[in-house]
Amino acid sequence: MASSSNKEEHDGDLSSEYEKQRMSFIADLRRFNENRGTPFDRIPEIGGRQIDLYHLYQKVTGLGGRQKVNNEQQWENIQEEFHLPRACVNSTQALKNIYFRFLNLYEKVNFLGEDPDVKNNEEEDAPARKKICLPIDSIPLCYNYNQHKLTDALRQQHSLSTDLYSQSDYEKLLMSLRSGLPNEVDLAVNVCVLLSTEGKHCIKLEKCPQLLHLLLAHVGVFEGKDSDEMQDLYQHCWLPYTKRNFLRFWYETVDSADVRSLITWRGQQYIQRELVGAEVLNLGRDLGTSDVEGQRVGQIAVFLHNLSFEEENQKILASSYLAYKFVMLSLHSTYGCLRQLALDTFANLSCELALDSVKGVDCRLVLNLLNTALFSEDRFFLVRGLEILSKMSQVASSESIMVEHLREDVYKRLLDLLTVQDIQLIVHTLEALYKLSKIGEPFTTRISRVHRAIETLVSLITIEAQSFGPGSLVGIKVVEYVPPTHVSSEEGENPRRPTTVIQSINPDSVNIYQVPVNSQSQLSGVPDTGGGKGPGGGGETPKAAASDKEKEAVTDIQVTTTSWLNATFELKKKSKVNQVELFSEYLQFCRKFGISNALSSADFLQLVKATFNQCEVLSINRKNGDRDVYFEGLCKRPAQKPFAVTTLPPEK
Repeated sequence: MASSSNKEEHDGDLSSEYEKQRMSFIADLRRFNENRGTPFDRIPEIGGRQIDLYHLYQKVTGLGGRQKVNNEQQWENIQEEFHLPRACVNSTQALKNIYFRFLNLYEKVNFLGEDPDVKNNEEEDAPARKKICLPIDSIPLCYNYNQHKLTDALRQQHSLSTDLYSQSDYEKLLMSLRSGLPNEVDLAVNVCVLLSTEGKHCIKLEKCPQLLHLLLAHVGVFEGKDSDEMQDLYQHCWLPYTKRNFLRFWYETVDSADVRSLITWRGQQYIQRELVGAEVLNLGRDLGTSDVEGQRVGQIAVFLHNLSFEEENQKILASSYLAYKFVMLSLHSTYGCLRQLALDTFANLSCELALDSVKGVDCRLVLNLLNTALFSEDRFFLVRGLEILSKMSQVASSESIMVEHLREDVYKRLLDLLTVQDIQLIVHTLEALYKLSKIGEPFTTRISRVHRAIETLVSLITIEAQSFGPGSLVGIKVVEYVPPTHVSSEEGENPRRPTTVIQSINPDSVNIYQVPVNSQSQLSGVPDTGGGKGPGGGGETPKAAASDKEKEAVTDIQVTTTSWLNATFELKKKSKVNQVELFSEYLQFCRKFGISNALSSADFLQLVKATFNQCEVLSINRKNGDRDVYFEGLCKRPAQKPFAVTTLPPEK
């Protein structure tokens, strides 16, 4: 017993001593590599087992060094001492490569005493011959993909195909979506949503049409019998791992029986057993934010919604039957905000949607949706319905379909909306009527048949935006410019009428209009310098008002406007400012500082060109036929600089 315990203590002392020597050797080896600029962090492994570099070095140097071990082919014997897995068939070569990478130069310095930067040239006097580069002397640090590339001439010479597969920019996203692995799919969908936002890195569907098919297949939207491959992946790979049944989600959330026909599986309409007692029990889907299927469908809806703002993607989405199915299912889904997202998406795609050219599109469903939106009591749905009607009117192929399926009372509904005290509804309704009238017969005839249609339209010529009150300006920005009456009268010119500029907050959905208003109408807060009993007049007598006007100093409008422009805006490449927004901001400045002799629109724009002569005027035509004018190379300063309001001395 005593001898056994002494042996264990002796073995323990040896092992601890060996461990100290090994750690000292590894530390010295790390310092050596760091000094040479080739540090390493991890100890190499073979088959998941770390290689003892100290033991390997001692064994090789004990046999005379690497060169001698190579010449005598003793790597097999060394490999046996490391007890490497038998499954590793190239363990000898792997051990040789590890020694060459980690220990070869260390051996030259500490064992052979040679300069590691000087290569051996033992055969210097021998006849010149080509050096053979073995793998052990030229181990690549990265894989060389160019070795697989062949020229077209070489392929034709060996009768190989020249029709090669070109890798897409989104190849890795496609592979992640095809894998069906939950983490891979979640990451791929999140990346797609991020890349769908507006910018130079926005996804271009024309570069990878398969991406749309895979994303929609993940939420149970299939094209038909031709998509058996996608349905096999969904049934045998994706569904078992994710436990998400999107077909059931659509069936339980879509509230229209006609639209449920779009839920298909293997070319047939998807049907599940109806639950009995829905009249008295809450049997519907009511998981809210805990609904994992609903959350994923919401991500895809955001993805399509973002892409629908890009003109390049609009054409592809509008011509895709899969996108049509997803949007229609979402429009009739009761889950979350799917309906609002889908309606926005559909409104953006309407200008490119040719109903008769997309195979499988049911025109009746689209026009029913339009009729329902136009008669909705929800303001959001009503405004989007008017947008859809305006944009669909611009598609020539939709004329006959709209004549057939658009309800007769729609025209009366449009004229009735013109009497609602809501500026945004009036603007959108006028736009829809204008676009319908541009088509010609039979739409103009149907509009004119509505009782008192012409009188209603004519009465809008004298509309005052402020007369409806602040509640009517939701989603609309109104700027009113009131020109001074005394300046035009002194010069003997015709008095200029004030102008109200009405601009929607969402510039993609409505145009900019200029409507003349009554000359006595002014914004609240603008001082009335004309005296009398008007707002701010204070009941002054005409005589006192005239004397104040004579003493009033006139603003040097040219100098003041130039000072304000230089303080507010600056030249910057790859930037642009909308012409109407620039003029609206100028009018707000004049109103704020009580400047009564503001420049007209034409004079102001000429002054902008003279002040920033390096910027260019850019004209952009919209899809709906309107035109936007921008100053390219001009942008607003992050912080406004000081400026001066210069006045001229009053005339005696």
